[in-house]
Amino acid sequence: CLQKRKIPDFRFFDNVLELKLAQREKPCMELCSVARKEISRHQEPEKSLPYTLILAKIAKVGYERNEMDYQDAWQALISAKGLAEKCSTCDQSNAHAQVATFADAVLRREEG
Repeated sequence: CLQKRKIPDFRFFDNVLELKLAQREKPCMELCSVARKEISRHQEPEKSLPYTLILAKIAKVGYERNEMDYQDAWQALISAKGLAEKCSTCDQSNAHAQVATFADAVLRREEG
């Protein structure tokens, strides 16, 4: 499905991977590999940032499902934060918010 799409669009990519996450047919680690391949196709920060945030989202779900370690999601979020520094203020705010939200979730889970 992803290979048939001629015009790259991160929203379409995100929707397909959201569906894959909901179906739970493939492990999150495998979906992360798909996202990493797509990230490698985009060199400019503005274009790779959305795909890096998708990777972070998948890794967060993997952590929540106990399929992956929190460090996988943390690394993706830190990468997104670094890319966002080269993008618009809106992108920076979004990336910082996602890092803070995830850090809070990890801390709460560790406390509980």
